[in-house]
Amino acid sequence: MGKKAKGGAGGGDGKGSKEPLPTEAESTLLLKISALEEKLARLQHEADHATATHQASSGELAKQKKDQKDIVDYLSAQLEQKKNHLLDLEQRYAHLVEAKEDSEKKLNQMLADCRAELKETQGKLAESDLQVARLSDQVVEIGNLRANKESDAGLKSQLQEQLTLTKQQLKQSEQHLTVLAVAEDRIIGEDGARALPLMLLEAIRLHLAKPVIVEQAMVAMQYVLSEAHGHADAELVRCRGAVDIILDAMRRHAEIAELQSSACGLLWKLAFADPGTRDVVIKGEGMALIMSAMQKHGSHPRLQYNACGALRQMLVTAPRDFSKESQITPGSRPDVLPPINDPRAGRRVRGLPHDPRTLPMRIGPPGQNFRSSRSNPQLDQRVGPSGNMRASTGPLPGQRPATTTANLTLSSSLQSRRERGDEPHIKMAVKEDVSVDALRLTLKSMAAHEATALVQEYGCGTLFNVIVADPAMRTRLTNEDGVRIVLAAMQQHPMATGVQINACALIKELADFQPALQLIEDGGGRHLLLTALQNHQYNDDLLTRATEALRYLPEEIPLEQ
Repeated sequence: MGKKAKGGAGGGDGKGSKEPLPTEAESTLLLKISALEEKLARLQHEADHATATHQASSGELAKQKKDQKDIVDYLSAQLEQKKNHLLDLEQRYAHLVEAKEDSEKKLNQMLADCRAELKETQGKLAESDLQVARLSDQVVEIGNLRANKESDAGLKSQLQEQLTLTKQQLKQSEQHLTVLAVAEDRIIGEDGARALPLMLLEAIRLHLAKPVIVEQAMVAMQYVLSEAHGHADAELVRCRGAVDIILDAMRRHAEIAELQSSACGLLWKLAFADPGTRDVVIKGEGMALIMSAMQKHGSHPRLQYNACGALRQMLVTAPRDFSKESQITPGSRPDVLPPINDPRAGRRVRGLPHDPRTLPMRIGPPGQNFRSSRSNPQLDQRVGPSGNMRASTGPLPGQRPATTTANLTLSSSLQSRRERGDEPHIKMAVKEDVSVDALRLTLKSMAAHEATALVQEYGCGTLFNVIVADPAMRTRLTNEDGVRIVLAAMQQHPMATGVQINACALIKELADFQPALQLIEDGGGRHLLLTALQNHQYNDDLLTRATEALRYLPEEIPLEQ
């Protein structure tokens, strides 16, 4: 083969000779070279394609990594949200919180390796699914617990109703035992005479659901307590739980005016006969029940005067109560009174400066001018005995010193009586807000029932006790138009002794307060007091109260022309 190549090369140098054809071996080599070149080109193409594919795979992998990261962030946010929703189960699921924190740490470490991170993420997702399944089971368990709670609440309500009913039955049994307990003869009295109030009390207790029976039994007990041994009976029934039973009846039948009236009257009678009743009523919220009855049944006059009478006894300690004897004198009708100078009059005037029927009236003869003097603090000059003006050096003999608006102390006469021991110390027995509400309700009742004398009488008595116990209440009474209401009561019922005596005592206390004094003067208080003196000349107690009240008012002295 070498020789052929050499010969061929030599022959090629000759002229006109053709290029020798490649040998078979050379052709084979050329074919192999072409095949290798094609293979090389194909490999190069495949390499380029592989490179492009690798780049695309890298981008897809990066995108997949980003998606996986978003998935991880989303799952982390979901886990955090569930953590916020399940804070109340923190102790029970403490291991879940720890597992979540470990998974967060692992996820942060697996960010470097995409495939490992993907595997770990799938594992954590599977774990989260298991946890969600467990939480779902726990939610179902919580629902079951809530359902059990509702059923338990119904059972508890039934048990509470049974307990309340049992307590009521026990209370009734205790009251029954307290009311009808066997007592000594000295308590029940000879031949069981004092058992009647206890029997009436037991009738009230047994028939609390029947308002008519309760009302009639209360009325009957009031008559029983009016007997000679009423004070001892009042103490007896109070010790046997009468106050609690009465207040219970008032709560049950708040809408029945007649029962409320009888209950207020019975509480009034008990408190009058037994001072210890006051504390029991106040502790049992009886004041609120009395005032609530006054508000609900404002058009019921008997309830109003019974409530006013009860308030008069409950609001203060040692309340003043003008006796019936001082209000009623047989044969003292105004139309049959003897003349002023008739020796048959037999009048006993204690400590009066003048004959009450000869005191100067407010309206003088025609053509004669008058001006106020005596205790009016607005006057700087006074009229002497000769009628000439003189400088004011103090009150005239027998006068009370004038007061100012800021003076809220007790009146000097009342203070002196207390110092001598003639007047018991009166003070408020209830809180200030209760006394204020009672004052307003009393005035409202008096204004609504001007034609009912008993409402006016007991209303004035209640106001009198409140003001004596707390002189600061004079300001509230004045601001609530109380002076006009009291004067209207005197004008509306001139012959009602109870109204007049309570109103006179109240005016005397109000006249020591300058704003009220001015209203009394403007409302004709002097004329009303003089009219009371004229109409009730044989009632020493009323004469004394009216005369003392007149001493507080400025006199009307004629001026020189």
